[in-house]
Amino acid sequence: MTGQTLQNLGTFAKSELPETLSVTFKDGDGVIINLTGFTAKVAFAVIEGNNSTLGSGTVEIPSPATDGIVTYAWHSNDFSEVGLFQIQLWVDDGTNTLASELFQYAVEAITVVPTFA
Repeated sequence: MTGQTLQNLGTFAKSELPETLSVTFKDGDGVIINLTGFTAKVAFAVIEGNNSTLGSGTVEIPSPATDGIVTYAWHSNDFSEVGLFQIQLWVDDGTNTLASELFQYAVEAITVVPTFA
């Protein structure tokens, strides 16, 4: 049995909003999975800190589903508290439930607000 891969997305400033997370689901042979008929969900875990509003963004399977892509459009709530968090995208068709790799990111407080001219 092999362990799950943990991808580090990096450290973000509190209230920052990064670009959409995009994951391609593939089978054990690296072949893209056709996600037609699947529903996508997102799951978060708090490793350090506290944030009860994680997962307020939009998770979807864009068209065409044959590309095997699932996206998560971050919400400001996902970066509203300082801490260390994990996110994983899931798909289910009523028979099969599949998980993406596990992603981790940190949120730090902004200590100095920049001045925009």
